[in-house]
Amino acid sequence: KQHVDVGFVLGGAAGKQSYEQLQSLGAVAYQPLTIFYRGEKRELLSAFKGLRINIGPAGSGTHDLALALLKLNGIAPGDGTVFDTTDFADPAQALAEDRVDVVFLMGESTDRTVIRKMMRDGGVQLFSFIQSDAYVRRMHTLNKLHLPRGSLDLGNDLPPEDVFLVGPTVQLVARETLHPALSDLLLEAAREVHGRPSLYRKQGEFP
Repeated sequence: KQHVDVGFVLGGAAGKQSYEQLQSLGAVAYQPLTIFYRGEKRELLSAFKGLRINIGPAGSGTHDLALALLKLNGIAPGDGTVFDTTDFADPAQALAEDRVDVVFLMGESTDRTVIRKMMRDGGVQLFSFIQSDAYVRRMHTLNKLHLPRGSLDLGNDLPPEDVFLVGPTVQLVARETLHPALSDLLLEAAREVHGRPSLYRKQGEFP
């Protein structure tokens, strides 16, 4: 409905609805979900029940995915869990100041600098999806992502162990009326920008 011709959309964002006037030109990246929390180590999302959880502002991809994953673990509004929707400029500070117990992050908020800052705080831990294979089976729009030990900081050994994450892909979506020549140019640009290796993707894996 907006006056745009091309957009970046999280895989699965359409839900069960069909948008015949739109087409995907391809996936261009992974969008990992990272969860940071204070306190003792927790291996299951169900262990966050009853805590103060920041799930991002309503309407964001983080918000929707967080609610879906928590629901799979029996956590929903009204069960004593506090769902915080504040869009924190500094999520690490929010955790340090005891404003929330858990923070769900996706996208630009999860660059290496933020992750390292979080993990250098001895009281903050990065959640590892030890059930990642099961989540990918239950939610087909998710991918299993591997963050190897030391990949963020070799000298300080961050993370101190292998971490498994989950997250959807980012799709390049266009109106079906977009000229094929423009589609080719967009894919060429996507190949140049997103075809390089990164923390979560191999050389040439995208688009």
